[in-house]
Amino acid sequence: MLFSRLFSLLLRTAQWVFAAIVLGLTAYFVYQRSRHDVGPLGRLIFTLIWSSLSVLFAIIWAIPTSSSMTGYVSDFVFTGGWAAVFGLLVSWYNDRGCGSAWDWSGRLSFSRSDSCGQWRAAQAFSFLSMIVWFATAVLGIITVHRLQRRAAGTPNSPYGHFLPVVDDSTTSSAALASMPSSMTSTSKCPNDERDTRLISLEKLMDGVPVTNNDKKCFEKINVAIRQLMNGAEYDPSHDYQHMQRVVMNAHRIWQAEKEREEFRNVFMKEAAPYCPPYIWGPVSHIASLVSFTREVRNPKFIKQQCAAYPALQIVQDADRLDGLGAIEIEIVRADIYGGARELCGPGTARKAVKGVDNRHSLYVDLMKTRTGRKDATKRWKSAVQIRNQTVEQANRKDVLEA
Repeated sequence: MLFSRLFSLLLRTAQWVFAAIVLGLTAYFVYQRSRHDVGPLGRLIFTLIWSSLSVLFAIIWAIPTSSSMTGYVSDFVFTGGWAAVFGLLVSWYNDRGCGSAWDWSGRLSFSRSDSCGQWRAAQAFSFLSMIVWFATAVLGIITVHRLQRRAAGTPNSPYGHFLPVVDDSTTSSAALASMPSSMTSTSKCPNDERDTRLISLEKLMDGVPVTNNDKKCFEKINVAIRQLMNGAEYDPSHDYQHMQRVVMNAHRIWQAEKEREEFRNVFMKEAAPYCPPYIWGPVSHIASLVSFTREVRNPKFIKQQCAAYPALQIVQDADRLDGLGAIEIEIVRADIYGGARELCGPGTARKAVKGVDNRHSLYVDLMKTRTGRKDATKRWKSAVQIRNQTVEQANRKDVLEA
């Protein structure tokens, strides 16, 4: 996708340059006609208008958005327009006595003293404009088909039903084993039990009508994030399931806090299609500020940003609630499986506890929302119990030498 964007920017630059050259030459031809009454006025006016529109839209569509790459219909319209310009210029050139329009033995020229060379230059750059607009249209078709194939090729949900909440006082291992097989993974990887269900825009919007364009935009972003976060670059602590949990936490916090003035307009009711800059700009900025480490290093700056972007408060709290919920899993995994992954197995549980003490113990005080602080307090109490039990087992003072 990066190569496509760079190539698209290169083509847009060429469109602007070629159109600007034709615009300058045509403007000079119109000036000459006003002085000497020689030349075709109608076709020159059409060329002026079309080259001016091309200069304008080449700048607008050079902005790196999805719509600038996938709007290939407009590129085909401009291709047709430049084909018309080229035909009109060639038709007039044949009547000027400069020779055949297809005889390129003569040189191109921008000199005022070489009228035929100027007309040849106008023809040449109008033809090049037609080529680059056509190339941009083809690139747009390729990009759209690539996105459609990517969306169509995503794996189906491995879970046919939501996992049930079990009662630990009555549920036995036999009862767990008898649960429907539809809850097991159908992933191509036999041991991959990750939940790959996409986040539901309708549920996030709480009954607010959602347009088809918004649904398509959200689905494209959703699928791309799932593909990225379930890839090799991210470990299980930051895979797509982590994203699901953070979104769930953020939605619950917002549901509880939405009547407060500062959070009332956090979620936009009308999102533009293809995620335009005024959406992805603030979103990417907020995402870059979620980091716990960044807040510890510069708390004053993060406080200012939270005031400027209230959504940051919700996202930070949601992310840290997920971290508190995963403490016991991380500790148990480090204690049981740490030795299999590290050269020095003993001490891995202590390392996990140290991480809890240095990092997670600060989460409650860093919560920004009332709901986040309330939930964090509950989760921290549970985490402390696991932490203390792990420390007791790690010390083994009842059986080991002092």
